[in-house]
Amino acid sequence: MQIKCDYCGNYIPDSEPVCPNCGAPNNGVKRTSDEVPHTIEGLKEYVRKNNIPVDELRFFIGIDYREAKAFGIYKDENTGNFVVYKNKGDGERAVRYEGKDEAYAVNEIYQKLKEKENDYKYYNKVRGNNPTNSNISQGAPDNGGNGNRNNKKSRLISLIIIAIVIFFALRFGVGRSAACFMGGCAGSGYESSYDGYDSDGGSFFDWGDSDSDSGSDWDMDWDSDWGGDWDSDW
Repeated sequence: MQIKCDYCGNYIPDSEPVCPNCGAPNNGVKRTSDEVPHTIEGLKEYVRKNNIPVDELRFFIGIDYREAKAFGIYKDENTGNFVVYKNKGDGERAVRYEGKDEAYAVNEIYQKLKEKENDYKYYNKVRGNNPTNSNISQGAPDNGGNGNRNNKKSRLISLIIIAIVIFFALRFGVGRSAACFMGGCAGSGYESSYDGYDSDGGSFFDWGDSDSDSGSDWDMDWDSDWGGDWDSDW
């Protein structure tokens, strides 16, 4: 059933924990739905059918994965219990559910999977990425982000070249206009700016506090910035 988001007004499925349009929590979420798988095998099929990138999201379906930073569900063959877990950033395991009710266990991991999937979609929308979806094979993450890293490198190289050109222009007096272009020649201010650069060894660029750097998404990382709080229990 479709319900109206309280925040953006768009209609969304009542089984979605967060609005896929604006990312706001769905206050009317229905914890059970015909769309929700009821078994681990059903959840695997759901993941395959919908091309959900479980590798990038760090979800392990039907696997007792022991490394850090992971969500998962599996059946303990010794006890017959279904276990829903989260491995924290330091490797410590937090058990969300352990018991005989497979449908309940699957619903718990399904809700968390949908939440993280929506976060991941929004993250890639901000980055302008179009990641290749993985499947349940739990293979290595794809390299879809290489293009963005290459763009970042190209832009950084361009900035360095500009900085070098301006340095030589000022250092050897090649064109007062270059300094004016950088805002360095307002009357006598030009000479004082030049003297200050030469004597103090300073720079016209503050790489650490640049507004363009602080406002960019170049250094955004899914795992650290959007992947969630790996220190929490769930």
